[in-house]
Amino acid sequence: MADVTIAARDGGSFSAYVAKPASGSGPGILVIQEIFGVNKVMREICDGLAAQGYIAVCPDLFWRQEPGIQITDKTEAEWQKAFSLYKGFDEAKGVEDLIATLETVRKMPGCNGRVGTVGFCLGGKLAYLMATRSSADCNVSYYGVGIEGALNEASAITKPYLCHIAAKDKFVPAEAQAKVKEALAKVPVAAVQVYEACDHAFARIGSERYDAAAAKLANGRTAAFFTKNLGGAKRPAKTGATMTTHAIRIHATGGPEAMKWEEVPLGTPGAGELLIRNTAVGLNYIDTYHRSGLYPLQLPSVIGMEGAGVVEKVGPRVKEFKVGDRVAYAQPMGSYAERRIVPAERMVKIPSGIDEKTAAAMMLKGMTAEYLIRRTYKVQKGDTILVHAAAGGVGLILCQWGRALGAKIIGTVSSEDKAALAKKHGCHHPIVLKPGDDLAKTVKEITKGKGLPVVYDGVGKDTFMASLDCLRPRGMMISFGSASGPVAPFSPAILGAKGSLFLTRPSLMAYVAARDELVASAKALFAVVKSGKVKIRINQTYPLSEAAQAHRDLEARKTTGSTVLLP
Repeated sequence: MADVTIAARDGGSFSAYVAKPASGSGPGILVIQEIFGVNKVMREICDGLAAQGYIAVCPDLFWRQEPGIQITDKTEAEWQKAFSLYKGFDEAKGVEDLIATLETVRKMPGCNGRVGTVGFCLGGKLAYLMATRSSADCNVSYYGVGIEGALNEASAITKPYLCHIAAKDKFVPAEAQAKVKEALAKVPVAAVQVYEACDHAFARIGSERYDAAAAKLANGRTAAFFTKNLGGAKRPAKTGATMTTHAIRIHATGGPEAMKWEEVPLGTPGAGELLIRNTAVGLNYIDTYHRSGLYPLQLPSVIGMEGAGVVEKVGPRVKEFKVGDRVAYAQPMGSYAERRIVPAERMVKIPSGIDEKTAAAMMLKGMTAEYLIRRTYKVQKGDTILVHAAAGGVGLILCQWGRALGAKIIGTVSSEDKAALAKKHGCHHPIVLKPGDDLAKTVKEITKGKGLPVVYDGVGKDTFMASLDCLRPRGMMISFGSASGPVAPFSPAILGAKGSLFLTRPSLMAYVAARDELVASAKALFAVVKSGKVKIRINQTYPLSEAAQAHRDLEARKTTGSTVLLP
């Protein structure tokens, strides 16, 4: 799989993703993008068609506005970006670019000269226009938006054309659908298939409106249509992803029971991407926030932030990594999977001397500890600091790293066993905190009435107000988690009344947003672990398929240190 450069008819050039069959020869198919660019979905469709015996090519039609667009439908910001590109798209020039691509594909080594098109959404209308304006041998539209506005061209269709319509399509109203059906009924080589209960994007795996039965029917009809009109590819299959993997995915928010172990599409890496095989996946409390809906997600979603594994494939324009490299990461979300496609810029190489389980256990928690203790509040020799949940994954690292920096550590825990664990890992004063305990009084006794320069609080609701009372004037409250629930709203005047306190709610992603920040944080973490000053304690492992039980144990505070899920 690779990219090819195509010369535009009016000057300039643009790239196109190419997937070829194992034989290297066959008919061609132009895959015409949705409004999200030549993204993972489009590349997977190309790969699926290549597996059927076609040379599949997907050109970048947004190159005149912004080359290389690869976004999803998972966030509001991406939708806004997609609609902006759609509104700025020059349809006539887009068709010209498709015709240039058609001519290029026909001349490709291995192509038998017959080339069809298939388009989705925006691409659905463009496939229709290719039927009216080009010499493509056959054309297929899936839920084309705006076809009704170009029906004056329908009489120009002379090659086979198949139009899939979703009866409940929110972007193509019933009146528009009726006009399309009426006009195409007069075209002898055109066929219309209507899917009565389906909405827009019903055939796209991963879509909120995906309908497996309707997708199978539509894709089967498309496969038969191409076989009949292009020849050379005889295996019936779907025009979707042929590469899959197993992952934990949620279709609705809720408890651990919402987590489903299932087969999901995989595809191949695009520009700037890697295909990695996860060998270990880290468990973090943020995973429960995503699962429960505290941090909302576009559903369905594969959850999990942290992992480590081995590079199996390298996409175009990746220079820093090669097949076989061991890599680790703390984003993007989606680590609860056997294999996954990841952006290369978010990966770091695992140095010798650190195994993959350890790397998976420490990336998110360790880099969180790094920015908290070295950047949010830079701990100095002689400081006394308070770490809540001191026996947890982040807590144990903070205790060890703080002690290595010369600080005195006070840590809260929920049991005597956890107190012993925290003490073993650098906590000078472990406190078993029970409801009703006067934490501030204990802290003031330890500090001889001075209070603390900083509190690291990943617990949230249950400890927040008590933490404020532990600080000295102008001390810093760092609220970096909500294990007991989110902090209730309060007046900022409280901070002034308690000594002009500082409050911050930081996140790792804000501290490693830039590539150089990510690499520097990871290097600092790897260095302190390799020095032996910080030891990563993996106290629990679970099969990845049993991640739901790991969540139950984590939320019941039955775990200590780090937990790793094994694919």
